[in-house]
Amino acid sequence: MISDINIIKYAENLVKEASKNNLTIRILGSTAIFLISKVQLSGRPKPIKDIDIIAYRKEKKTVQNFLLSKGWSLDQKILLLSEFRETFISDKEDFSIDVYYDFVDGNHRINLENRLFISFPTLTIPDLLLTKLQRIKLRAEDIWDCCTLLNPSFYSEDDIKYLEKKIGSNWGLYFTIITNLQQLKHLCLVRNNFIEFLEKKFNDCEKSFFWLLRSIIGTKIKWWTEMYNLDIKKDK
Repeated sequence: MISDINIIKYAENLVKEASKNNLTIRILGSTAIFLISKVQLSGRPKPIKDIDIIAYRKEKKTVQNFLLSKGWSLDQKILLLSEFRETFISDKEDFSIDVYYDFVDGNHRINLENRLFISFPTLTIPDLLLTKLQRIKLRAEDIWDCCTLLNPSFYSEDDIKYLEKKIGSNWGLYFTIITNLQQLKHLCLVRNNFIEFLEKKFNDCEKSFFWLLRSIIGTKIKWWTEMYNLDIKKDK
């Protein structure tokens, strides 16, 4: 079984090699969180089981060819579920690679098309936080990741403004994130002050017309999209 550290190194080398080939790929998920924070993974509830990366949708064919050249094959089962995500598997590896294109397509779609060039080799920390907090139900590993990301020293004033703008334009995303932050206050005790700071920022930030319109309906209508859960298993 390949270790978490080896998976992380593989992801980092993959992105660096892609960059040498003028291909824009960035790491997200738990692998990215480790690369940025350098926290010890021994306390994480579950080991890292896959590599999450994101690329431009316009470069989808190039990404596919790049991964095929590295010995990965496209898993056909997921293709009908989302046009913004693909999964690649390999007989030589015990982990898979999930590729997102332009968006992280979860309970709330996070558009990252204009964010890939900002940092390397991972997404930015506020984008990583958004992709975690957009989940309706946080798993144990998501909670661990969020507690790691909710470190005030990681964020600049511009990062907070960016989060305010994203959340102030989408009531459903706002409601899910505020709900998750309220839960995390009881689970990330050392982050309470920063979580309360974010809650106030998100409650007080400027809201768009569509945010206000959707807020009138509130929870009477479902405000999130169901996530498909496809367990990729390889026969060996």
